[in-house]
Amino acid sequence: MIDNLEHLQIEYEKIKQFSLGFYPELLMREQLIKYLQARNFNTFHISQIFRYWDTKLNEERNSFILPWPDQKYPSIINKEFTREIRSHSISWIAQVVYDFDFDKETFYIAVKIFDLYLQSNDIINKTDLCYITPAIIFIAIQLEEDNKNSKSDFVQELITSNGINFLNKVKKHQIQICSSLNFQLITPTPYTWLLFYFQIESCINGQGLSEEIHQKLINDFKNELESFNIQKMGSKSPFFRKQIKNCKFKAALKLLDYALYNTESLLYPSPLLAAACFAIEVPLIDKEYEIITGYSKTQLFPCIEYLNDFNEILQTIQLECIYREEKEEELSCNKLEKILITKDNSVLNIDSFLSSLHTLTN
Repeated sequence: MIDNLEHLQIEYEKIKQFSLGFYPELLMREQLIKYLQARNFNTFHISQIFRYWDTKLNEERNSFILPWPDQKYPSIINKEFTREIRSHSISWIAQVVYDFDFDKETFYIAVKIFDLYLQSNDIINKTDLCYITPAIIFIAIQLEEDNKNSKSDFVQELITSNGINFLNKVKKHQIQICSSLNFQLITPTPYTWLLFYFQIESCINGQGLSEEIHQKLINDFKNELESFNIQKMGSKSPFFRKQIKNCKFKAALKLLDYALYNTESLLYPSPLLAAACFAIEVPLIDKEYEIITGYSKTQLFPCIEYLNDFNEILQTIQLECIYREEKEEELSCNKLEKILITKDNSVLNIDSFLSSLHTLTN
């Protein structure tokens, strides 16, 4: 038994070392600097961009999610989990984020914490998912959300649907999860990286923009760089949020959303997965992909191929849209059938959650 565990641990380390080789290293840093200088970014602006890059990359390396062995289970300890159970929990998180109008990044942070916890040293009973999943949402909204009303509404609805004793159990699991992860909860997500890639591309290329609009965009970003906090720059930044209205960004994000449900996506580190989605939607010459993302087209190709081959399956996955502004667009395009969970007032009713989970596991 011990020999078997040691063997599996060695295999895990091999996978980890293999995957670490696929983090972006900005091998064409000098070329990116030239592009930025051509757009009149000064030395301070450029250093701020690289500070952000290096900070997020270090955070990414410290929050690595291992691929699931044979896509069957998250870790040796937690073998009773399946892809279906994971997808069920992620779907529930997506529904809650949508219903309470939480931020998109909240969804991605919750999913990443969920995956990290599944691979921790805690033995997790799948029946505890009814406490673990809302506990993880609590952690994510505390890290990301500023809207006190939404937070309060979420807590009140949880109490109304399940009682105060249930909330107390959720809080205990929240502490357990944070402790298990050594409170290392500030971690970049694929969404963080996708925003960053589109941000850099919009500055150095500005595809489809007039010169006047492009220059205004660049000036706004310079102002952002002169005042931003390295830990806060990201989805909450007013300037980064401009990407949300970018049609190519929306298309890449939808592909990333779908991929998040599949455990095979864990074979690719978050920066690489986001870079592949970016490459699929943004046509550039090969060297520009490496300048913007740190990956060459050759490095991205296996992940791009995976996403393209998986595209037909992705279209059948029923995924809840998270942005309220996307809801009307989806309905007007007759895509209501893609919404995963029926819209009612029972999303926080844990009996419903457990009933669905029981169907999956029996």
